[in-house]
Amino acid sequence: MHLDEREYGVNAPTDFHWNQLLSLDACVQCGKCEQACPAFAAGQPLNPKKLIQDLVCGFWTQAT
Repeated sequence: MHLDEREYGVNAPTDFHWNQLLSLDACVQCGKCEQACPAFAAGQPLNPKKLIQDLVCGFWTQAT
């Protein structure tokens, strides 16, 4: 990643590597990320588990 780029991250499922997609599928159940997230614990609008679940749902929507 170059810091002078105007866009960061991914824009489409095809921007992920296969192992990243596999990790998303595996990361939706346990909730340990919520327990360890300082923003979630402080009541801020960040829920790591919901973010991953929304990504997975978005991929299914784009695929169909």
